[in-house]
Amino acid sequence: MKLSELYRYTWFYPFAVLVIMLCAYAIQVFSMGFYWDDWQAVYLTNLGDPSVWWNYFLYDRPISAWTYLLTAPVLGNVPLRWQLFTLVVRWAGVLCFYGVLVGLWPQRVRSARWAGLFLAVYPGFTQQWVSNAYSQHFLTYLLFTFSMWLMVLCVRRRECRGVLMPLSVLSALLSMLTMEYFVTLELLRPLVLWFLLRTDGDNLRTTLKRLALYWLPYLLALAFFGVYRFSIYPSISPNPESNAPSLLLGLASAPLDSILRLFEIALQDFI
Repeated sequence: MKLSELYRYTWFYPFAVLVIMLCAYAIQVFSMGFYWDDWQAVYLTNLGDPSVWWNYFLYDRPISAWTYLLTAPVLGNVPLRWQLFTLVVRWAGVLCFYGVLVGLWPQRVRSARWAGLFLAVYPGFTQQWVSNAYSQHFLTYLLFTFSMWLMVLCVRRRECRGVLMPLSVLSALLSMLTMEYFVTLELLRPLVLWFLLRTDGDNLRTTLKRLALYWLPYLLALAFFGVYRFSIYPSISPNPESNAPSLLLGLASAPLDSILRLFEIALQDFI
């Protein structure tokens, strides 16, 4: 069978992306160990007490403890398991991202596949090998992309909205409560919904009304996260300043300096 024929099968793209990611990140997977912040989780796993996860993460992200409560008993302290688990979670997030693009532009499947592949081997992140510690990050990333994909399906398959919408909102909220790394990407939702809902026959007012109805549950989830992050979390954390939202606080007190600093950081990361 020729490669051009395999390309037509729905299973081929996920399989090809997984193979490429294994080649990119897992060539030495059998000889890799634990590194960097992995050792904190290794120590806590050895204690064999589930309550230690909540106490450990209480200082910055207490709800993120659920990730280890589910994974640590299964994966244990075996580096190979963590390496493969984190890689598979990253792969699943790539496929959800690909699903979002296909849902937005179903006539541009080839471009969506290239975009997903580029995300899979994005060179800006160079710490895939820190598998245990970054498992939380990739689970959060998967929850966000999964939520976005379900949101797209809600619009495309309205007969399934009653099931897909609650799952999508719950996934978005859990992503935000686990780690705040992807919270600002929630602001992309109105733009995505605009592309999905805008039709040539609708006037601007009709489109905006439909957009607001679809976005409202996610906006409420974002508002709940804001209440948790700025009100509930500081009241339960023994040291909330250890994970203070310094940029947001800086924007309120010294907006120009904070914006310039943010631009400098973005420029450094880009370079």
